[in-house]
Amino acid sequence: MFRLAAITIVSIALFAQPARPSGDKRSNGGEKLITITFRDTPLSEALHQLGKFGLNYVCSKEVLESAPRVNARLKDVPLIEAAKAIVTACGLYYVIESERPARIRIGKDP
Repeated sequence: MFRLAAITIVSIALFAQPARPSGDKRSNGGEKLITITFRDTPLSEALHQLGKFGLNYVCSKEVLESAPRVNARLKDVPLIEAAKAIVTACGLYYVIESERPARIRIGKDP
């Protein structure tokens, strides 16, 4: 059992490069800009990585499990724009409930 847990942790670590802020870069609106790369990353893990910057999201387990994997390189973008790009690329719909703090609702239907 310990071996399986170690393999799972290692495989999750390989899916996404660590999210990091782009120094002190900020958008014209004052939002912190982020740079992040996803390679064959499950949507749930991609959203988890964005959550480290403060993204709050609401999404059913069914939607997360059926979504395609994320492949993206986002450079110097506001957090909410990163979330919108990833969700749209997965063919899903979103509703922005709040921009500060960032909160987005994700689903299969508009």
